[in-house]
Amino acid sequence: MQNVIKELGLEDLSKKEQQDIVNQMTEAVIKRITYNVLQNLSEEGKKEFHLLVQKESPKELEDFLKSKVENYEAMVKETAEEFIIEMKEKMNK
Repeated sequence: MQNVIKELGLEDLSKKEQQDIVNQMTEAVIKRITYNVLQNLSEEGKKEFHLLVQKESPKELEDFLKSKVENYEAMVKETAEEFIIEMKEKMNK
């Protein structure tokens, strides 16, 4: 988290403001990851995904995604990195 705050130049904000921004960014990244995941799943996979989300079992969901989405961990990392780059570009405008 501190790396993101530093990369985006948010060090001068209060801890609460920093936390609020990081929370919003995390939510946005999760939405992007979910979108990417759903693009890679079959209709049956999407149904299973939604059932696992409702079940609220993070470990089971992660295991499912790793087994169904090719290069899942790399996709998650790439999505987060792309988001941070976009945020840096927007903040430098």
